[in-house]
Amino acid sequence: MRDRDTLENELLELQAVVGAFDGSLRRLAMGDLHQQIAPPLPRSYDGLRKDFNRGMASVSATIDIVLERAREVQQEAADLRRGLKEKADDDASRSATLSGLVGEITASVEAARGQSTHVEHVSAILHNARLDMRRPKEASTQAAEHSQRTCQSLTRLKHLTDEVRALLKETSLLALNGGINAAHSGADGEEALSMAKNLHALTQQVGATVEALNDAVETAT
Repeated sequence: MRDRDTLENELLELQAVVGAFDGSLRRLAMGDLHQQIAPPLPRSYDGLRKDFNRGMASVSATIDIVLERAREVQQEAADLRRGLKEKADDDASRSATLSGLVGEITASVEAARGQSTHVEHVSAILHNARLDMRRPKEASTQAAEHSQRTCQSLTRLKHLTDEVRALLKETSLLALNGGINAAHSGADGEEALSMAKNLHALTQQVGATVEALNDAVETAT
């Protein structure tokens, strides 16, 4: 009788664990990356719940950071394109002006080579033009720095997907062991066996999602 009571208690604990992870993984499979398993689990399984919650919190925080940085980079890229276009328009206008000035200066030089003031004027214009060319180069350097920070965020996300993959492996093993124990319980363990199978299937589904996310990160990097 004592062994039976112990087995029944373990079965109840396993049902609680399976139920908690079943609901959480369903929400995860639907895209809820910010959810947590709030109710404490039996003592022997509560560490797994805490590890799962920490992993989910880390993943969701990193994804939020990546999305925010992506929005910032997109906005900065749009600003950069707009700035470069305006700069190109200004350069075109300035080039037209310079062309006209060069024509005038050429005529002036041919007419009076001793007029050094025209030469100094041309020199100042060319000097200003060289200074103006620094701005697009500085903007390009800033864009490269933003891209590097984005790559670093993607690298952190890849590390987190590796952690989630390991956590899913542990959950899958937990479901497998629970299913084995439930199968040994005969008819009394049918419900626990079904829940263990569902949990295992969900870990496979979430694992596929994590792999897809990992592939997307590797493609982006």
